[in-house]
Amino acid sequence: MSPFAVVVTRLTTTAHGGAEALLRGLTVPEPRLFQKKSS
Repeated sequence: MSPFAVVVTRLTTTAHGGAEALLRGLTVPEPRLFQKKSS
C-alpha cells in the first residue's frame, strides 16, 4: 500500500468510528436521561 492509501484508509476508518460514536452518543444516553426524568 502506498502512504497515501494508508492515510486515506485511516481517515475513512476514523470518520466511520467517529460517526458511530456520535450515533451511539445520540442514541445511548437519551434512554438513560428519560429514565432519570421519569423516575
